[in-house]
Amino acid sequence: MKAGVGVEVFYEVYRLWVDFKIKMVTIGGKRLKLTIWDTAYWTNLVPRVVIDEYSCKGMVWSLLDQLLAGQERFGTLTSSYYRGAHGIILVYDVTRRETFTSLSEVWAKEVELYSTNHECIKILVGNKLDRDSERAVTREEGMALAEEHKCAFLECSAKTRENVHQCFKDLILKILEVPTLLEKGSAVGKKQILQQKQICKESKSNALFTVFAIMANGIDIFMDWNVSFSKSSSPFLTANQRVITINGMFPGPLINATTDDVIHVNVFNFLDEPLLFTWNGIQQRLNSWQDGVSGTNCPILPTANWTYVFLIKDQIGTFFYFPSIKFLKAAGGYGPIRINNNMNVVDVPFLKPEAEFDLLIGDWYAADYRYMRNMLEHNESAYDVLPATILMNGKAPCLDSLVYESFTVEKGKTYMFRISNVGSTLSLNFQIENHTMLLVETEGSYTNQITLNSLDIHVGQSYSVLVTADQNEADFYMVARPKFVDTSIIGLGVLHYSSSTTRASRSRVVGHEPDVFQPGFSIHQAISIRWNLTAGAARPVPQGSFNVTNVTLSQTFILQSSRAEVNSLQRFVVNNISYQTPYTPLKLADHLANGTSVYKLDSFPIQSVNAEAADGISVVTGNYRGWLEIVFENTYDIDSWHLDGYSFFVVGYGNGNWTPSSREDYNIIDPIVRSTIQVYPAGWTAVYVYLDNPGMWNLRSQNLMKWYMGEELYIRVYDADPNPAKEQPPPDNLLRCGIFK
Repeated sequence: MKAGVGVEVFYEVYRLWVDFKIKMVTIGGKRLKLTIWDTAYWTNLVPRVVIDEYSCKGMVWSLLDQLLAGQERFGTLTSSYYRGAHGIILVYDVTRRETFTSLSEVWAKEVELYSTNHECIKILVGNKLDRDSERAVTREEGMALAEEHKCAFLECSAKTRENVHQCFKDLILKILEVPTLLEKGSAVGKKQILQQKQICKESKSNALFTVFAIMANGIDIFMDWNVSFSKSSSPFLTANQRVITINGMFPGPLINATTDDVIHVNVFNFLDEPLLFTWNGIQQRLNSWQDGVSGTNCPILPTANWTYVFLIKDQIGTFFYFPSIKFLKAAGGYGPIRINNNMNVVDVPFLKPEAEFDLLIGDWYAADYRYMRNMLEHNESAYDVLPATILMNGKAPCLDSLVYESFTVEKGKTYMFRISNVGSTLSLNFQIENHTMLLVETEGSYTNQITLNSLDIHVGQSYSVLVTADQNEADFYMVARPKFVDTSIIGLGVLHYSSSTTRASRSRVVGHEPDVFQPGFSIHQAISIRWNLTAGAARPVPQGSFNVTNVTLSQTFILQSSRAEVNSLQRFVVNNISYQTPYTPLKLADHLANGTSVYKLDSFPIQSVNAEAADGISVVTGNYRGWLEIVFENTYDIDSWHLDGYSFFVVGYGNGNWTPSSREDYNIIDPIVRSTIQVYPAGWTAVYVYLDNPGMWNLRSQNLMKWYMGEELYIRVYDADPNPAKEQPPPDNLLRCGIFK
């Protein structure tokens, strides 16, 4: 902008399904209000924005940095915000050709389809001009695309601010040149704001402009996995036991990603039976085709390969992956997933640790997985077989083995431990001798920060804790003890101080603390883990801005898990129905034949127990964009449940049977949000879920025996709109099997 032209700026920030900002500007003596809609999230918090020699002090946002959009998660909402827009900014990354292609093939067409102001001003912007040496899209290509879609064109750098403000200045001046736009627009923008039940402060603006920005973002991570059996990797060196390794590793390689990265995993199956991987806790926004369970994917056959491609959308935290079919998880094949914050986007609610350690703990059977699988299918006594040991990162306890897990720390420094229970059956209590743990995160949610001496981690759950090395130089045990079962097995590793000459003492591993048989400690701890309402997670808005204090429930499922005889075989059942896996994936049948000949929708009883135990292909409707309440009732031993594609708001625990009056004791203020929850013996757990992610989603017990023997169902969340921004079409490498082979 020209020197001497005053620019007055203030911001009002609202948390919507899409974000927007209101910016007041004065150009050429006219005071204007810009309503800027953003379909993704904001990035790059900067200490100040300098506009025409005026400095807006305090923590404010660089305009273009806020406007990272075009992300699929919000595609379900964007069409309404195109309508009435005066200006549209389409942004691509000049260093990533796929973002340019996406604008050309998807977003530019959506603009033409949904924009009702045919005179609206469009600008095509190539970002990251500061990285010209890495350019993948030439300036000439950008100009050609702009000409094709009748857009203005410029290139900018959000990092150096070059041309950022010029972009908005050009847009505003061009809008002012079209009087008919101003006649249409003000009411449209205001109506959209009011529809979201947000109240804008009154202003003396001459006009209300609606500006819509579109951009693709993130990096691509490519991995090749050779999946094979190994006997040398078995924790029992003398056992004839096969272990699944990935590239010769057990556990498998770390997936270390940042919010909005795209993961490509090319899986080569060198096993002698079919294989799928699932990504525990990764929500696969709008894309259940990549979920990797029997209801969504055909298996990768022996000697074949298949590539998973999925976006880590709007998530942070600690997760893990594992093989999902044929009881293969009992043979290993699992590994850690980290999703890091983009620290230029969101402030992390704790100081950066010195280092991060991935710790996968879990029970392990002495028998080969095929032997265990065969016992389950033919002999009910398999249910009573307990695991033989507890592993830490695939290693046996240090009292029993020369090869054990150990982490080296320096006195006075703080470390993050990302801990997941990847086992088959047992809930575990984890502690580090003489050290406390500060709980900070669980499965993508920042928690209230509480100090713990020990932490109960149920099958399928993940946590992040901070541990400060504040003891004298020595070695200390890391201990994982089973809960709710009578067994003496234990997992044992070592926290080693870098200057230590004192080994951990066997005599210090004594007793069971807390009491392994009483659920009181565990329930009290579970209730004390709350959502950190003020911290941002993947987005620079407080987690608590999206809450359950005033929701209207559209559905309630009451699911009772138990054990029953079905066709002369002991099975696990939900409402007396044991899930029977069809040869054709449900999602494939949905796509090619609307489910015909594979399953019958909504035949499963969602609020009652079937009169007689039976097999069934359990698929139920979840109301798209509705609030679902699920009550898990447990008549058997400790259990844990997981829903792919979503996270639970964990609103309540209780003993005995749930009743509608139990809602009076729900925590709807700051319930923890996570993807796997525990259900205590003879008790219930209640959760809320907002069904905004269309697809076919697996709801299952994380106990491997129970899952394999029928304790699961699928929730079909359907949106009839074929727009690929709402739900992804099948991938180009779609596998076919079953009746569609």
